[in-house]
Amino acid sequence: MVVVGGDAAYSPDGQWLAFSARPAQGSDGPDVYVWHSGDPKAHAATTDHGSVFSAWVDDQILASRADRPVVVEDAPGSLDPLATPAQPLSFLLDPASGEEHDLGGLAAWRPVVDPSGRWFVYWTGSLVFDPIARTWIPADGRLLIDRWDSTGDDPSASADPQALLPAGAAPTRDWEIRWDPSGRYLGAWVADPLSPGLGRLSLLAVDRADGRIDLDRKPVLRDQPALPGFAIGDGRIAWATPPGQNGEGSRLLVLAWKGPDAGRVRSDPANSQDDIIVVR
Repeated sequence: MVVVGGDAAYSPDGQWLAFSARPAQGSDGPDVYVWHSGDPKAHAATTDHGSVFSAWVDDQILASRADRPVVVEDAPGSLDPLATPAQPLSFLLDPASGEEHDLGGLAAWRPVVDPSGRWFVYWTGSLVFDPIARTWIPADGRLLIDRWDSTGDDPSASADPQALLPAGAAPTRDWEIRWDPSGRYLGAWVADPLSPGLGRLSLLAVDRADGRIDLDRKPVLRDQPALPGFAIGDGRIAWATPPGQNGEGSRLLVLAWKGPDAGRVRSDPANSQDDIIVVR
């Protein structure tokens, strides 16, 4: 199996682990898998071969799939649904029962809700099908932050979502979003459009009153070259730099932006043949 979509993550109570994966040989697309503490192995919670895990919302799994057009086989002029761009669709999934909860047609891909349950970041746009990986991937779209309210028919209660990236930025193909425990800060890693294994990391402050990010204000961290994978905690963020900067290997950097230990520390450079992987 090959893990796709958002990173594997434990439920808040630590009893469940969720992730999405597809067969390594490319015979099928991805499904959401869950493992419960004490079980011998994980099992598939979806069977459509087109769902990806995004994050946890309390004790529910937040996942996404492509909303493909309905095609009548052998009908005149029918289209191949896999050759037609699709819109993303997100839903909640109960890990124990497998029951899905529709989110009112939320056109979001891999949304991540902040710990307070008030705001969420998501990608919206068009998806295209990768026939080799048998997976839907982002095409043209953008990352947004908006109000979250899963109690209604539509969790997006705001009519004016805010873009995380400035106007004119290149289309976002891959990204990682992580909130700090307070929901006051947001870590956003965005892949380089020409080199997906490289990207830039920013730490943005969120106004808890209206969920807005002041993109003109100098952030704690903005557009720092970074490898995929970073960790964020209470007042601290850790990431790995790409190799080759200043002729050196990758370094591990840790930034503390509050408290008596505020500042930045970095490791010695790794050997040029070694990779640094940040986990939490």
